[in-house]
Formats: sequence, structure tokens, C-alpha cells
Amino acid sequence: MKKDFPFWIGFNFFEGIGPLRFRLLLEYFGSAQKAWEASSRKLRAIGLNFKLVEKFASFRAWFKPEKIDFKKKDWNIQYDRFPWFKQVKNYQKYSQGKILILTLKDKLYPPLLKEIPDAPPLLYVKCGMRNEKMINEQIDKLFKGPAIAVVGSRKATNYGGEITCKLVSQLVRKDLVIVSGMAKGIDGLAHRTALKNRGETIAVLGSGINVIYPYQNKDIYQKIVEGKNTKGLIISEFPPFYPPLPGNFPIRNRIISGLSKAVLVIEAARKSGSLITARLAAEQGKDVFAVPGPITSQLSAGTSYLISQGAKLVSSAQDILEEIY
Repeated sequence: MKKDFPFWIGFNFFEGIGPLRFRLLLEYFGSAQKAWEASSRKLRAIGLNFKLVEKFASFRAWFKPEKIDFKKKDWNIQYDRFPWFKQVKNYQKYSQGKILILTLKDKLYPPLLKEIPDAPPLLYVKCGMRNEKMINEQIDKLFKGPAIAVVGSRKATNYGGEITCKLVSQLVRKDLVIVSGMAKGIDGLAHRTALKNRGETIAVLGSGINVIYPYQNKDIYQKIVEGKNTKGLIISEFPPFYPPLPGNFPIRNRIISGLSKAVLVIEAARKSGSLITARLAAEQGKDVFAVPGPITSQLSAGTSYLISQGAKLVSSAQDILEEIY
């Protein structure tokens, strides 16, 4: 696997071969390196279209996975050759902290996430620990511990904020790991409440792991990455300096639900990313919980809809704990 590892990175940097296609390549060729080095004819023979194969051939002509140097901050990668790298300059980059990279074949890879059909082949992970043994122990504990995703509107009301603080503080006291997307509103408040109550939390980014977005939540990122005793993880499936493009977030949501035993939605519009996460959770066979809200609020429309579709109504943390434990 050590020899094959750089080629997993290569496929991660190439846009066009996602988790499902990569699994197909891995199963057919037996290793990432053999898939990387396969002829265009063989790649087309297993179902990749002509345009994609030509794009891949052009990419691997200059991107050399075997020359990646993890001791350098830029990994010896020609980032300027990527069209998306120009966009990341508009966002806060943060390259401090060691990045641990997990593949689907690693023992530390989250067991629940591995079960979903489109599990990310690679996960980039950061935490506050500096000792490698302690990093591995923290990752193992948080990925295997009972986790619940807490998501909701970016425009949280006072009601939504109060409910989030109340429920999350109670859930972490019962050793539940809080998973969310570090977005504005409910997501950020869920992370902050978990950290404030010395609970465990996982922030799943819609950008590369070295890009803080939104910048208003820089405090959450830093507490997890810099805090020596912080019980948290930052994770992403995107290359380290990848910008937070709009299309990233719906894709990212499957990881939030995939890491968790259940999803809790607190305030959401009828059409929102939170409802996408809830739908993905249901498709993955996870429990979905929703908090009812005032019928006069637009942010109650999403949770009311979920409850009408069979989500479990939550009026206290006990409603959740009875189902999870």
C-alpha cells in the first residue's frame, strides 16, 4: 500500500473520477498505480468516455504522484496549474497542523462511512494532537464512537440557537460525538457548544482542509487544530487547498450523515442543505430527527416537512438517546 499511496493522491487531485469510478478502477486494475498507468484503450474499455480519458491522459502527463514530498508545505505540487487554485486565493488559507491522510483501506478509516456506496477514497484529517500515537488514538475514538450529525439553517433564529445549545450540551454529556459542517448558524453553534462542554466534535469541510470557510468560524477550526486537549477533528475529502465551490457542499453532506448514527435537523427552510443531509441519512439507513418550530417561521418549514415524512420529533435530548442507545 505504501507504494500505491501516492497514486490515490493523484486520483484525488484529478477532477472527473469520483468515488464510484475510482472504486471501479481499483477493482478492475487491482491497484491505484496500475489504474493510473493504464493505457487509454483499457480505460475506455471499462466504460470511461473518450473525453474523460483524454482529459486524464493530459493530466497525468504533468502530475507525477511519485514525486509528492509530504515534508514540504506545498507537497512539491504545481498548484498554479490547477484552474481552481486561482479561486482559493480569495479565502483564508491555513497550513498549520499535520495532515493525516486515510484511504478506504486504512484501519483508522471511519467504519460507518466505509459502508456508504460513494464513500470518499481519501480523507484528509487534522486535530490538535501532536504525538502520532495520540493522533491515531483520537481519530480511532471519534470515528468509532457513537456520533450524531447536528445541522440546520445558516440564518438561525434565537429559538434555533437556544435549542441547539440545549440539545448539544446534553448529548455530549452522554458521550455522543457531534458531527457538522462548520457552516454559519446552527452548524457552527453545534461545534462551539460541543467544545465549550468539553465534548467531541467532527467538522466536515466543503473546502480543502487548509482552507477555512466560512472565515467567521475560524475560531472553531483553530480550537480543534491548535488546542492540545481539544477533542475534535477537521476532515475533508478535497485536496488541501481546494476552494469552497458551491457544488462541494451537497457532496460534502453525504460524509456528515455517513459518519453518524443519526441526523438531527434544527431549523431549516423547505429547500436547504440540511434537508439534503436528512435525505442522504434516510437513504443510508440512518435515523432522522427534527425539532418542531413556530409555524410562523420560514425556518420551521423544513423540519415540519421532515416530521410529516416520518422523521422523529424531538422535544428533548432523551428522545434521541432512547433511539441511539
